[in-house]
Amino acid sequence: METDKRVNILIVLLILLLGGLVRYPCVIYAPFYNSDTAVLDLMARHLSQGERCLYYWHETYYGAVDPWLLRPLFHVFGQTPQVSQSLGFILSIIFLALFHHVVQRVAGPIVAHVSTLLMAIPPPIVLAIFFTVYAYPITGILGLLQWELALNWLEQPSRRLWPLALGLAAGFSWYYFHVILFFWLAFGAAFWFSKTGCKARARLSQWWEEHTFWSDVIWLDHFQGPKGLKIFLRAVNILNLVNFLLALRLWFPGELVYSWKYLHADRRFGPTLQISITTGLIVFVLVKGPALMAGLRRLFRIPGMGLLAAGFGIGFLPALYGIATGRLPHSPGRYNAWPDVLVNLKTLFGGILPAYSGAHDSLWLTLPRWGFILAGVLWLGKPMRYALRSGKAGIPALLFPCFAMINFVMSLACVSLWDIHTARYLFPFFLSAAVGMGMAWQWLRHRQVIVAWVLLIMVLAGQFRAEARQWHRGLSGSYTDLVKRLAAKGVQGGYADYWIAYRVTAESHEKTVIVPTGNDDRYPLFLAQVRDLETPVLLGQALPGWVKTITVKDTIYDIVGQENPGGWPIVYLRKIRSATEL
Repeated sequence: METDKRVNILIVLLILLLGGLVRYPCVIYAPFYNSDTAVLDLMARHLSQGERCLYYWHETYYGAVDPWLLRPLFHVFGQTPQVSQSLGFILSIIFLALFHHVVQRVAGPIVAHVSTLLMAIPPPIVLAIFFTVYAYPITGILGLLQWELALNWLEQPSRRLWPLALGLAAGFSWYYFHVILFFWLAFGAAFWFSKTGCKARARLSQWWEEHTFWSDVIWLDHFQGPKGLKIFLRAVNILNLVNFLLALRLWFPGELVYSWKYLHADRRFGPTLQISITTGLIVFVLVKGPALMAGLRRLFRIPGMGLLAAGFGIGFLPALYGIATGRLPHSPGRYNAWPDVLVNLKTLFGGILPAYSGAHDSLWLTLPRWGFILAGVLWLGKPMRYALRSGKAGIPALLFPCFAMINFVMSLACVSLWDIHTARYLFPFFLSAAVGMGMAWQWLRHRQVIVAWVLLIMVLAGQFRAEARQWHRGLSGSYTDLVKRLAAKGVQGGYADYWIAYRVTAESHEKTVIVPTGNDDRYPLFLAQVRDLETPVLLGQALPGWVKTITVKDTIYDIVGQENPGGWPIVYLRKIRSATEL
């Protein structure tokens, strides 16, 4: 037993070493460093200068934890893309260790070894998630930690440490990044399926036989409250039903705005659906008030529930401070209309999943990966089917299947998958797929050992080969020469596309402040600084020779020259006046 434990620890260390070797070139060459990452570096720089921020610049759904982690690294090693990416390296190694621990708990050591190995040497589309912004590895660490604490609490309900720590982690993670919701919903779904999964269909059929939608849900025949309130709630339900049907009317064709000409009213799909959901919840609370209060009383009688709530409140204090100062947190998600869902499906199956499977590699490397991924996804369904049929599947076995299912559905319905760079929204699905592939490999290993090892080696070889190509991309995409060129010319600021702007600003240490030409300004003081310049530049956009003036961000400029050193178009401008002065 002791020998097996030592071997297990040695295997984990080897996997982490492999993961570190694969990620080290991502630190040196910084292929995934972009303007989003550069904004974090700028926030850390301003933090060192005494400026405090609660959220990512210009957003209130992403807490400003990353700059605090970057600050000591920049203080010791200096501010460079490589030092910034070293945070992604550290976080990803911590994540891999915790991921292995949780998977070993829910699926055994063999599955944990294989799935962690697949995440240690992942496809580039997954590796980028750890280095582009650091919210995803941090949220992954917090989410896995909360699963571990919740399972510990269920096993040891008398230990007060577990609910308190769980509440602190949950409150802080809800302030930090709302993607943590995927972890919560997955655990809740796993808990529900483990307790009532096999009975759910029978209970639903029984309820449907004993009740009707109109009499019980809309007309409230079983409501025992005051007659006046009952009549009022009936009217609210009827109006809400009309409102919901209108939301469906807007959802199917994708008409985000529907205008009634005679009533002079515009209705938008998102707010209409939100009003319908909120109104339905209010009516539900009023109708089921006594039962809900009784349920809450029973809930808080559970040992440790008060500590959980107190811990959540303490962890959520940064967001509460933001609310008190007028910065209301919001979610980056939305309600997608049906055409948007179709676009997401097209991007998912036409771009993200092919990139995940290595569709651009040679056929002999691509086919095994496609088959392995498909087998992994199908294997995730086994615990779910077992739970629905027998009701004997435990919570741990259901965590990752529920994780994948919830993430897949919500990604289609609530976010925009416009290109493969939005694959970060499918981070939970990729984690679950790795666990499913580990399960499938374990099954194959019991039947065909050689085939199993050849398959695993081919998949890892294909993924490593794809990663090696990204290292060259990092070298070719360096901004060092451009920053040096602008400094040599004495350029103090200018304009560019968002994906150029903040990289130049960060890598020049704000000696050359470049702001986006679009509406995605992260830091208004930068824009004011550039507008005050008499001779800014326009980067990354060559203009025809006959163009003599240009308007950028409500300011009119003369074009005094252009050059294209090293493939970087630079247009030199001279300020005439602000467009608002005309």
